[in-house]
Amino acid sequence: DHYNYYTSDIISKNFTEHWVELENAPRHETLSSGHRVAAVFNLKFDFYFYGHKVTNVTVATGGFLYMSPFLHQWLTATQYIAPLMANFDPSFSAESSIYIQSDENRFIAEWKNVVLKDQNTTGRFHFQAVLQADSIIKFLYKSVPFPIKNISNDEHPVKVGVSDAYYNDTYIPESNIKRRTIYEYHKVSLPLSLVTTGTVIILKPLPTCNRLTECESCVEHKNMKFDCRWCNTVGRCSDRLDWYRQHWDKEGCQNSSMNKCELLPTGNPPISEVTSSTPASSVSTLSTGASGTSNESNHSAKTHMAECDHTKDVKVCSSLPPPPRHIADPLSTSFNEDPCSDGQCSKKSEFPVAVIVIVIIIICGLLAGLAGWVYYAYTHPTSRSGMWLMEHRPSQIKSRIKFWKSSSEAGTKYKVESEA
Repeated sequence: DHYNYYTSDIISKNFTEHWVELENAPRHETLSSGHRVAAVFNLKFDFYFYGHKVTNVTVATGGFLYMSPFLHQWLTATQYIAPLMANFDPSFSAESSIYIQSDENRFIAEWKNVVLKDQNTTGRFHFQAVLQADSIIKFLYKSVPFPIKNISNDEHPVKVGVSDAYYNDTYIPESNIKRRTIYEYHKVSLPLSLVTTGTVIILKPLPTCNRLTECESCVEHKNMKFDCRWCNTVGRCSDRLDWYRQHWDKEGCQNSSMNKCELLPTGNPPISEVTSSTPASSVSTLSTGASGTSNESNHSAKTHMAECDHTKDVKVCSSLPPPPRHIADPLSTSFNEDPCSDGQCSKKSEFPVAVIVIVIIIICGLLAGLAGWVYYAYTHPTSRSGMWLMEHRPSQIKSRIKFWKSSSEAGTKYKVESEA
């Protein structure tokens, strides 16, 4: 089948030719003895996932690999490679193990004799995920005890396939934080009926715009179904759906890259003069959303362009100057500029001293009143205040507190440990 970014092949014969026996691979103790645990590993080769170069991979006990360098607890949401994502619990049995083997040609994760936490009497699963140096992905199923469609997804998602997303960071000045929203732009959901004992699924990557590094190859984009555009401001080729989406929009590429490449005439001012305001420090929070389009950042930019047609004038494209700035890391959670460096928000940051003094006086008055009431209640135990204080003393309150664990979707959170 053809899925825009990947093609899939299903092989039901010659299983042993594809399966890799991990005879010398050590048992990973943290993963093999945990539930909803993940560990990060270094790749010994450059692996391209949806055209993005990946150097680390996160292996989860739940039967999948998480591919983004931005780690959070909601790993099952998107940006995964899932041979069989389900609620596996290797800690349930001493016979359950997870093995990792990595060399210069491939990375192999193996889930051996793992059982489902909420269906632990249904049998043991044994399967592998293989990442090759040529960016081909393989799913291999040695033992599937019962139909995958019968696996419960009440406590954990059940998925087979791959998925990717981009991020959009929004600064919230009222709270002085940066909120990171994840937008899933593509996924391959393979039919669960394909997952049977002795089956091999091979996903082969198709050419993507973000792998092209020159204007000439970008505007031609041969053998691609994507509408590739070149933006010389950032020196990138893109169809606007990749990890650098927000950076692409912020630098004005959504306007200046319309079938054209920017060309800086000799003696003219710089290609781009961008003014923007970003917060000096922040923390990241995560919210997951469905596929969507991020809000475009407003900014002013002065550009000097020479037309480079989408299908011709390739020679002109090849003479473009290098991009004037480095590509910002889209996964970075830090800011480099003071949001008030231009002086525009200095008035907002000034808080009247009189208001602060009044607030302090009110707080002190309340504390004094509370202390006086406690003293009165303590010295007059038979009064209504004294009786109330005895009924609500710490020892009584503690006996009434009841702890519980949420049974909501928060159960799909993962604890991540890094070995990279």
